[in-house]
Amino acid sequence: MQSMLDRHGDNAIDAKDVDIRDSYAGGYGYVRPAKMEAVRLLAETEGLILDPVYTASAMACLIDLCRAGHFKKSDTVVFVNTGGQAGLFPYEAPLRAAIEGRDPPWTVPPWHPETWKG
Repeated sequence: MQSMLDRHGDNAIDAKDVDIRDSYAGGYGYVRPAKMEAVRLLAETEGLILDPVYTASAMACLIDLCRAGHFKKSDTVVFVNTGGQAGLFPYEAPLRAAIEGRDPPWTVPPWHPETWKG
């Protein structure tokens, strides 16, 4: 963060302008209802495809902050979608369940260190 600010000098954003929340997602790769809602909501309303690992976690947090009234109408909020659509394929079963209004078949991916028996 500081190195980015140093590179761009006074014309860039200040560290106080950036709100980093790196403990929101509940675990790397975990399927959570808020993430699945974010994927569905953005696909349906904006035509924006989020991957269920990184960008869905970030968007779910942003949605929660908006609903909690964290931002003022005058605030400028930027969401950076870093891609990750290839990450959709391993999550087909929980994404399909979310679209159909069912509980996901798993919340921890079968390949996660907690569950993998390779």
